[in-house]
Amino acid sequence: MPAPVVGPIATAIAEVAKVVGKWMNSADRRRLEASKEAAEKYIFVNEKIGEFKDLTDARQVKLLAHYRKRFFSVN
Repeated sequence: MPAPVVGPIATAIAEVAKVVGKWMNSADRRRLEASKEAAEKYIFVNEKIGEFKDLTDARQVKLLAHYRKRFFSVN
């Protein structure tokens, strides 16, 4: 039984690690994280939960507009 060839497999794994590493530091990932954060805050403001539980209606309208703009500016 021949021994398995490990060299090409190790090289492929190293290349995948490089691609993932580049993506983790890319602007696309940062935009994704900013978009996700804005969407979460929008939901929290809309439902008045967490740190936004004591919002006035006027402040809620302003924050909803702010987070909506932030979400769509990065998408």
